[in-house]
Amino acid sequence: MTGHPGVITRVLASLPDNAERHAATTITVTLTTDHDHRQAALDVANDGSPIPPGHRETITRAARHGKTQAQAGETATALR
Repeated sequence: MTGHPGVITRVLASLPDNAERHAATTITVTLTTDHDHRQAALDVANDGSPIPPGHRETITRAARHGKTQAQAGETATALR
């Protein structure tokens, strides 16, 4: 992810916070790196109810359009 350090920090902080809020009992965090391609992937999962398919678009819309959390309301910053 390339972007403003403050936005990246907010996104990375929101992932485990959201997982904790919606987990039944378990949260799993996995960091995978690919040094050859200079990439990393952070996967945060929980055993709570999944996001209903009809709501996924709403949750990611603010991040794709570059809105701040204040402009977007209480939707997630960049869940996908």
